[in-house]
Amino acid sequence: MCDPGRALYKEIGAPTRLAAASLRENSSWREATSAEALDMVAARLEQAGEAVACIASPQATNEDLFALRALAEARGSLLDFRVGDPQERLRVREDEILQRADKNPNTQGCLDLGLGSTGLPKILDACRGGDVQVLLLQGPELLRDEGAAEALGKVPCVVVMATHAGPELERAHVVLPVAVWAEVEGTFTNFARRVQRIRPAFPPPGEARPRWELTADLLRRLGAPLTAATPREVFGLLSQTTDDYTSLDYGALAGAGRALPAEGKADA
Repeated sequence: MCDPGRALYKEIGAPTRLAAASLRENSSWREATSAEALDMVAARLEQAGEAVACIASPQATNEDLFALRALAEARGSLLDFRVGDPQERLRVREDEILQRADKNPNTQGCLDLGLGSTGLPKILDACRGGDVQVLLLQGPELLRDEGAAEALGKVPCVVVMATHAGPELERAHVVLPVAVWAEVEGTFTNFARRVQRIRPAFPPPGEARPRWELTADLLRRLGAPLTAATPREVFGLLSQTTDDYTSLDYGALAGAGRALPAEGKADA
């Protein structure tokens, strides 16, 4: 493990961890149950029709990414993940041992699942033009981008899944608490295209949950439920629709995981 990685445990019990959903009403925030927040988001998605954009996060598991892709496909939404172009740093070395310039655990998974499909500039242009009524963010990356502030300000409903509180969340209208990496079961695909399992070491705080579960709850509310109830089952659906993953299941990923062909999805 690299030296920065050794310090990641501090994220788990940080005082800024989010344990409940929040809704912004006018200029103030109020705490809400996850059920209330998801009901509101689902209603806004229904009202928006296809005027929806989804931004995936390379911090999310493959199961999370698959669920968001399913929601985007069900709604006919714009979809991408390339905030800050992490794919351009994916294989750039920072040392001769381990570190790469891209610090995200699952940029390769985003590429393999085809989540770089719309283009971030097109999504931001649609936001500026009033063509996006709901912007669903799987992480706060876009909220931290000062260059996106104007576009975000044109969207009536910005929904973000977040693990920690921070000033960037002020640009959202709904905040959904999510579990960190040490609290979820799922898979990541690293820069070498090795698919590896992760398992929970701790329960998430309060109502925080894995991203795929929140997305599945939205899909159920929208009448397009996932036919999966566990991370293993979600990965089974993923493997049926993703090149090079078709022979994989959780059993095949025991131990060191499984390396996929290096000539696969190298960039978006």
